[in-house]
Amino acid sequence: MDAIKINMLGEFSISCGSKTVDGSLSRSKKLWTLLEYLVAFRDREVSQNELIELLWPEDETENPANTLKTLIYRVRSVLDELGGMGGKEMLIYRRGACSWNRELEMEVDTDIFEDLLKRAEKQEGDARLRLLMEALEVYKGDFLPKTGLEPWAVPLSTYYHSQYLKASY
Repeated sequence: MDAIKINMLGEFSISCGSKTVDGSLSRSKKLWTLLEYLVAFRDREVSQNELIELLWPEDETENPANTLKTLIYRVRSVLDELGGMGGKEMLIYRRGACSWNRELEMEVDTDIFEDLLKRAEKQEGDARLRLLMEALEVYKGDFLPKTGLEPWAVPLSTYYHSQYLKASY
């Protein structure tokens, strides 16, 4: 199976082989917020309560736990569109927590961007410049631009933008 490629800088998209899912289709904002959040925090399990607070901060739903389960089902259905591995294997929900499957082979642009910057710090001259130029090519725009003003995304967006500015000088 091909590695899953995730773009968070510029536009959010997930690709596997020749298939891509992104926010260009008219799908629910909450669906994309959930998926973006789980990818952004892919290194940990996110509790059901944290996700409910993220998605329905004003108690907008009568049965938030059930509504969340339905939304997770919908996210998995979107991920099924990638073919190969199903959304159920990509998005794990157990013991009241949800997480991105960390065992999947993934290429995430934010990881690549940070890795290039770290490698550039250890270099000098042309080697450093080449790595910085590669990092600047990876940075296709702000972190999750459609979500970037959400309270959870602001620090990440600010961080990546500041790293971009630092690398460009």
